[in-house]
Amino acid sequence: MRFLRVILVSLSVLLAITQGMSIAFASGPVTKNTRGDTGSGVTGGIGPNAIDPGGGSCSSTVTGLWRQNTCDTIMLVHGIIGTGGSATGATGIACNSSTMWGTTVNYLTHSHPILGGSSTAWQGSVLTIGFYRGDTGCSYNLYDLYSNPHQASCDYAGPVVFVSSATRGTTDEDIGAIACRLAWFIYDNYSSYGVNVDLIAHSLGGHLIRYMMVQVAAANTFFPPYLYVQDGVTFDGPIGGTQAGGEYVTCAANCWQGQELDPSSVAGRTFYGQLKLNLNPQGAGPGTDWTAMGSYCACDPFDVWNVLYQNYGHRLAYGASMNYGHGTFLVDTNDSYNASQFYCDGCVESIHSFPHTNGAPHSLHNALFALLYHDW
Repeated sequence: MRFLRVILVSLSVLLAITQGMSIAFASGPVTKNTRGDTGSGVTGGIGPNAIDPGGGSCSSTVTGLWRQNTCDTIMLVHGIIGTGGSATGATGIACNSSTMWGTTVNYLTHSHPILGGSSTAWQGSVLTIGFYRGDTGCSYNLYDLYSNPHQASCDYAGPVVFVSSATRGTTDEDIGAIACRLAWFIYDNYSSYGVNVDLIAHSLGGHLIRYMMVQVAAANTFFPPYLYVQDGVTFDGPIGGTQAGGEYVTCAANCWQGQELDPSSVAGRTFYGQLKLNLNPQGAGPGTDWTAMGSYCACDPFDVWNVLYQNYGHRLAYGASMNYGHGTFLVDTNDSYNASQFYCDGCVESIHSFPHTNGAPHSLHNALFALLYHDW
């Protein structure tokens, strides 16, 4: 990222002159591969070719080697009910809504010029992952895969409570249990075949993917032996902690997930104690390149330093002038290199003084950047 920052700043000037700081979408969707798979009939453990038929020049297996391409499957993991446009009291989230993953999927599967060069569109599958029983429009819902033995064993994987049939798929299901289910879904269908995946998560989804990677790295026996996760991108996920009852933890102390997200509660102290065991959890093979994005805007309910709570990787905070609220990360499709951003590459969590640029990519373009490049 260090050398690319220089290129980005220079290109921001060039693009402003040549394109008026605006880059249009391609006129139509890329159709070389299946995307938005409905997941009909999937029970887990079926192999990557059954989930992702692939297409074009993409190769499905990587045998744990890092590669710069657009062929890996991307999994999008949503947050707690109350985010992504879902209403308080809802039983699930609409994965494909424009305020949740709909805009993101559309963005990733269209072409975009990278660094002023040729247009790039993702060739691998882009899958949305649900876990609440009321989730709709998701490629796969972990709640529906319970018949798989690995998924069932995850009832015991949470750091505090056992998950029952009454709590499974609700905001009373332990976050650790959901992380376990996601881990086995990735392992059974991808990692066990030597296939990398990339992860993008919003809000609570960030807790899920990081907790998953921490436990796998710690050899927790409820979790798979290894995972090939090449990239992890988190949008406004307060890994350092949040407050139950806040604007985006709508279930407050009345649900278990709300308690776990509150580091001042007994459940929260236990959960975050596990989550923070490793602030740079790595997958097998080439490891995992982490990118955390937050916002200085007062319109964002989470403290930016709790959102950027990680060691190494890439820590990005959009300036207050960008008006990035909790959901803005998912819908900013601007391809211009003119965003106000504070950034730190490879620094530890305790460093809170970042360089600033007005020539950074916007959130979705930055996510594409993070997935494309290993050491950016």
